[in-house]
Amino acid sequence: MMKFHVNLRTYFLCVLLLGAANPVFSQQIAYIHGDVAEDGATPSGSQDPYDQMLLTDSGNTGMSDFKDLVESQGYEITQHYDAQTTLDNAFLDQYDAIIFGLHQKVWSSLEKDSLDDWIRDGGNMMIYSDSASGGRFNIVGAQNPVGQTATNNLISRYGLEVTVDQANGIKAYRAGPGASHPIVQGRPIFEGEGVSPVAVDPTSNVQILIPYNNSSDHRVSGDATVNQLQNLTISNPSFAALALAPVGAGNVIATFDRQPMWNNGPGSDIEKRDNEEILRRIVNFMVEDADPNNGAIDVSASAELLIGEAGTASLDGTITGSADSVQWRKVSGPGEVSFGSTSAADTTATFSSPGEYELALSADNNSASDEASVNIQVVAESQIAVAVNAGSVAYRSNTGISYQDDALFTGGHIDAFGGAVAGTTDDDLYNHARSKHSAYRVPLDNGDYTVLLQLSETFFTSANQRQFDVSIEGQQVIDNLDLFASAPGKNNALDRRFDVTVTDGVLDLEFSASINNALLNAFVVVENSTSDIDAISLPGRIEAEDYNLGGNGVGYFDTGAGNNGGAFRNDDVDIQAASEGGFSVGWIANGEWLAYTVDVQTSGSYTLRTRVASLRTDTKTFHIEIDGTDVTGPITFNTSGAGWQAWRDVVIDNVALNAGPQELRIVMDSSSFNINYLDIQAAP
Repeated sequence: MMKFHVNLRTYFLCVLLLGAANPVFSQQIAYIHGDVAEDGATPSGSQDPYDQMLLTDSGNTGMSDFKDLVESQGYEITQHYDAQTTLDNAFLDQYDAIIFGLHQKVWSSLEKDSLDDWIRDGGNMMIYSDSASGGRFNIVGAQNPVGQTATNNLISRYGLEVTVDQANGIKAYRAGPGASHPIVQGRPIFEGEGVSPVAVDPTSNVQILIPYNNSSDHRVSGDATVNQLQNLTISNPSFAALALAPVGAGNVIATFDRQPMWNNGPGSDIEKRDNEEILRRIVNFMVEDADPNNGAIDVSASAELLIGEAGTASLDGTITGSADSVQWRKVSGPGEVSFGSTSAADTTATFSSPGEYELALSADNNSASDEASVNIQVVAESQIAVAVNAGSVAYRSNTGISYQDDALFTGGHIDAFGGAVAGTTDDDLYNHARSKHSAYRVPLDNGDYTVLLQLSETFFTSANQRQFDVSIEGQQVIDNLDLFASAPGKNNALDRRFDVTVTDGVLDLEFSASINNALLNAFVVVENSTSDIDAISLPGRIEAEDYNLGGNGVGYFDTGAGNNGGAFRNDDVDIQAASEGGFSVGWIANGEWLAYTVDVQTSGSYTLRTRVASLRTDTKTFHIEIDGTDVTGPITFNTSGAGWQAWRDVVIDNVALNAGPQELRIVMDSSSFNINYLDIQAAP
């Protein structure tokens, strides 16, 4: 028998167009919740419900902030009690997306089949689990299976399952380098507490958007060991913090915790890390409205992190979908850029002068477009303190760097391979390596340096065959690196760049393997200095992204690893394009700061105008310091949640500044706002 589904959303739109009575047509999301008491009684009955996480609840464990987020995107979300909800066509066809919160109902086979039909016809579903589905953890036990059972009843047919609650602290993870899916582009950080990781069938088509493992590419904090595996039916699963299963024309999204959804409960919440941004992207992806690409075209790009001034950068672009036009362009940088071809996804680029460059690859067709960017540091020959071709002889690379033959190492042996290496035009550099070594010790003048490590798995053909840590100047910078898993694959170049400070006349690179041997193909050390950025003359404007060089703790202080915005600079400050032009600093956390070398031309009284934006509705605070002294006191503002790119001025009058060179710091005293620039002019 052929089945026909009447889509009520389409029906209502047709009625509206025909002039019937005024129905409201908008994209609809259903949120389904349960009801349990602390002692596990379902429903709670005469007892108080335990952590229902209702959209209408503005308390700490409510979800009113998430409701506000959904509505700010132009969508309507309504909540439904699982015991009073039937997953049939009459219910499902009202909605573009369904979010299953904490619930206890085990849905019938008929309901699951109806849900499956709805998904395959283009519906989108999000789901997660937690021990709280079964009651309060210290009464019913953190590993009670109520939430796991209800969740897996719906998702196990799609190659997904959730574990019981692991109950082992706050954890944060991100996608790997080069992540191109719109939910995880720019590698935002997803944080939860306790967590029920998503088990993924390795034989399925499930996409792991944010892996749950201890690789330095993914782990930001916490231990990803999964100790509680009871009730899982998937053999040898991989684990995820965020996974997506394409199902027909729709998708099933599973996440590892409930806490990113609530207002301000214990552990993590919607305002921690990048939880709010990830949820916004998930919502927009599910309703397929805010993203103009609508999944039709996707662009990713990669390039060398660092090249010499006389070198050539290899630009590798990947375009998924049908593109009518493709274009490379310079976004920012101090000099001219010459492309081998501006209209080929894979091409080359040369640069007229040293500095930091951002290049963008865009593609479009009649209905969709997308863009990805790469950041390249171009250095003068005089800046290169040392470059070593590990395991081989002196070599001049296509990227314009002269490597000396292998030296300065402690222990190990030479590995030599052959064959093409993806992601580079210098195959010879990556076909030789030093392995099983413990250290390189490089005599250098004290100062600030950038260290580029050049790596490739040129032997093993699967993951979990080689893992090692790297420390620079006594600080661990890479944890449990699996070259095959991270590159990914065999014979793929994987470069890592770090800012360091040498204080004892020797740069120490230390390697420690937990599986097999550490391996290094080459490394480059570039001399940096805060003097490389000229002092900013005041009166004048300080662009937020033009903070001093020197790395974390010198030019800036940032609490998270990596540039979440992926724009302009390759360090830990989170920079993104600003809607009014240029760049802005975002993903701000309390206690962070940015330092600028300024030269005040005349002592006197000045007016400070700071350009800020925020989607949050609470009051934000920062202050300005000159050479360590607070010269403004608390500067407060409230944007009333206008938006991350809804820029406005915050003005402070009559700030006394002395003439001469000095360090100015913008110090963040709260979180979740963006800064574009600070304009300083003589007071009228």
